[in-house]
Amino acid sequence: MLCTIIPARSPGEALMLADSSPTRCVEVRADFMDRPWDALDAVEALASKGFFVVATLRLRGEGGLYDGPPIDAVSFSREALGRGARLVDVDARVLEAYGVPAGSGVVASIHSETLDNHAVARAEDLLESGAFEAVKVVGGGGVGEALLALKLDMEWKGRASAFLTGRGWLSVATRAAAEVLGAPIVYGVHEIVESRLPHVPPISAVIEALRSWEGGLRWRLG
Repeated sequence: MLCTIIPARSPGEALMLADSSPTRCVEVRADFMDRPWDALDAVEALASKGFFVVATLRLRGEGGLYDGPPIDAVSFSREALGRGARLVDVDARVLEAYGVPAGSGVVASIHSETLDNHAVARAEDLLESGAFEAVKVVGGGGVGEALLALKLDMEWKGRASAFLTGRGWLSVATRAAAEVLGAPIVYGVHEIVESRLPHVPPISAVIEALRSWEGGLRWRLG
């Protein structure tokens, strides 16, 4: 499922960005808000408008901006699920330390400098636990790591997502491939505020890649 990241500064900006999102799935990033817990108001408002809302309070060091105690991510996730979020995206190390928020809807995320065997092993352990709605592993790398991500998305069959970080074509290609292979969640940032997340490609680039592939397949099939 394609999901547009909304790194808004306020609930009002989150609503504005969601209204121009090319996907009905939107990720509200509380760590970008001037007052992170205000993101819960945006979650509730967007859910009431029919959006599929993912709520995230990402810690600094895991690709986010939040400098508070890690347990806040668990507390925020519990409240977000109660306010209408369909999924909450929580760093795996936080879940390992503090446990899983009550109820379903938790995506366990692994952010690795490189998409390597250690990151893959952690993802496999999380999958085997059966405690999460889905697992996501993201890391840097080149062609070899991109091929690994493709292999994982094929093997995991919709239970987990693997793709590369960055703005380059490999990151875009691995995200588009993950979507084609039925990965549970595939992110791209809203292009209006893409400068706020320089390590994530705009969702429009992922969609364009999918459209190009679709056109190529139609041409090949006549």
